[in-house]
Amino acid sequence: FSGLECVALSFLQQIGGVLFLVFTILFIFGAFVFKNSGLSHFTGIRNIFNFDNRKKKSTNQPITVTDAWSKIFYVFQTYLIFSIFFFAIAAQASSLYFNTYDYLILYLQISAGFFLFVLVKFLFYQLIGSVFSKDKINNLIDAYISVFYVAGILSFLPIVAFIYIPEAKLYVLFYVLVVFIVGRLAVIVQSYIFFVKAHIGNSYFFVYLCGVEIMPYLLLYKAIVLIN
Repeated sequence: FSGLECVALSFLQQIGGVLFLVFTILFIFGAFVFKNSGLSHFTGIRNIFNFDNRKKKSTNQPITVTDAWSKIFYVFQTYLIFSIFFFAIAAQASSLYFNTYDYLILYLQISAGFFLFVLVKFLFYQLIGSVFSKDKINNLIDAYISVFYVAGILSFLPIVAFIYIPEAKLYVLFYVLVVFIVGRLAVIVQSYIFFVKAHIGNSYFFVYLCGVEIMPYLLLYKAIVLIN
């Protein structure tokens, strides 16, 4: 007797139910958080692209405990969904992994690398602000964190579509790339404001631009290629 030939399901298809549960939990908690304090996080987003810091000072609002916890949730959500997104790209582009253990190790490598990358960037902004101008440190870090979690909010549904709708993969990749570029421009704008206000020369800004805003992403890309 011979059975019918079939094609084995990909690993992402095998764990599709688990991922759907994760996305559903994030969506429910995200809706609850947004209902309570989400709007307060978007009141200062328009200032990210503003070249006049004087306006920012007049719009600063006291941060409540609820706002702080909701921001932590949004940051965690962004970290988790982009870890899944990068893992999905690596898993679909590679044929070297054959069992669940291999895929688990791959995900842990990607998520740990992404976490370290985000943490090192955060520490760099804190170091730059504390060395050159203690008064401007919050502006740099606030811009970095705001861009980070807003990118996660804007990319949540597209990443879900990337996992479950094969025809949407290319469009999602393009969309995420646009979100990433716009976010980087926002951080660069705030960094430029910081350097101008701190009376730091343009040559130092160019060094910062290459060392902090360009080179790390090239290294991250190279690491992903090597892991894959």
